[in-house]
Amino acid sequence: MIRLPSGLVITIASLFILSPVFTAAIGFVHNGVELLDAVALTLYLLAAFTSVLYYRELRMPRPLALVGLLISVFVPLLVNFTLDESDYGTVATWYVSGVSILMAICAVRQEKTIAWLGTAFLTVQVFIWGGAHTLFDSGIAGAIALVATAHAISVEMGNSAKQTVSYLQTATLTQAAAAAEASIRQERSERLTKTLRGALPMLEKIAAGNTSAADRIEAAILEAELRDEIRGRTLINTKLKSSVRQARSRGVEVVLLDEGGFDGVPEPERDDLRSRLADELDRIESGRVTIRSPREDSSRVTFVASRKGTARPDVFLKL
Repeated sequence: MIRLPSGLVITIASLFILSPVFTAAIGFVHNGVELLDAVALTLYLLAAFTSVLYYRELRMPRPLALVGLLISVFVPLLVNFTLDESDYGTVATWYVSGVSILMAICAVRQEKTIAWLGTAFLTVQVFIWGGAHTLFDSGIAGAIALVATAHAISVEMGNSAKQTVSYLQTATLTQAAAAAEASIRQERSERLTKTLRGALPMLEKIAAGNTSAADRIEAAILEAELRDEIRGRTLINTKLKSSVRQARSRGVEVVLLDEGGFDGVPEPERDDLRSRLADELDRIESGRVTIRSPREDSSRVTFVASRKGTARPDVFLKL
């Protein structure tokens, strides 16, 4: 979306707002100033500049738009009291361009319905006062064209604003996902480092050839944990890792396979699934347990517990 400096936009809008004032001033010089004309011009200027300068958001407040609509009704009434038919088509009908500019501002600031209502009121008042031929002499056609152009600009600006919001939301979600992924990688790195440090004394014992039966069991568990860090990836958190270690200590064979099923899953949902897996694993006393997160499957993760000599698994869960 192309963005213009706010100062430039305000300057251009101000020049448009002031153009009917210059037109009215020419008429005042030649014909004098009527009180009602002065009141109408003042109301127009207050409404127009307030509509441009007040409130930073693109959509103007509805009360302000309604004030603009009232101005579009009363300004023509005030000026028409001082005119006769011969004045139509002269600078005396400055209010036609003034009201159309005010309604164009409303349209650009996302109050298109009010803008067209104000334009309709203006057209009806010109018609009632001067007849059908005055619709062409007083500049109504140009007023309608100006509001229609503002309407088109408003639609485009609204679409651009929605796209900008969508891009910002996407960027925020992407940034959050990247931060979450970085956090997960950091956690895995810390777990792997901790596991390696815990394995170092056992490796020294093995290298020295000084191991007992309990040491060999512990070494097997440490080897499995290292394998989990490689193959289990995002399946593992602290709670599940503890449950896996306790299950292996009970003699349960545990296999963790992360095949990508957790990719793109929000971290809170992952933690909930891991907690359910850990609770289920704590109930298994023997046999083999395979925890797998398959890619392109209807389930996030599967849990299968089986024992030798049984035709069907003791537990089969798809979460």
